[in-house]
Amino acid sequence: MTKNVTTDEAGTATGKPQPKVLAATAGAGVGAAAGTVVNYLIETLTHVNLPDTVEGAILVLVSAGVAFAAGYVKRPSGIN
Repeated sequence: MTKNVTTDEAGTATGKPQPKVLAATAGAGVGAAAGTVVNYLIETLTHVNLPDTVEGAILVLVSAGVAFAAGYVKRPSGIN
């Protein structure tokens, strides 16, 4: 198995994750926390106890949305 798993902007093989990947990963973590807050707010403001599957779906959707946004907003490292 090779150690170099991706290429940088110049096409050189590298084993380091690209900045867009790091941004999307951080976005997923922030999204998971935000999804928990969204679930809390829904349950607190509506006085409705959401089923676990609905809470899980909200968590996944918020997390994926924030991860996508973070990866989309982050410019590739070779572009100013």
